[in-house]
Amino acid sequence: MHHETPPPTAESDPRRLQAALCSALGQRGLECTVEYGLSDYIVHAELPDGSSLIISPPQEPPSAHPESPEG
Repeated sequence: MHHETPPPTAESDPRRLQAALCSALGQRGLECTVEYGLSDYIVHAELPDGSSLIISPPQEPPSAHPESPEG
């Protein structure tokens, strides 16, 4: 017997939030992409000053040694 994972509800569907973020950024003239990071999707936008805006959940577990982070 094969069981599929049910699709996320509309309220918790991350694609809905990503689309809303990209739409809001696009209305402000920013080009936006959605990419897959280390463990989840991230929203990436290039800002006019050449810097970037990245919106994502944490991509790695917190460091065991916060006083000397790995990266």
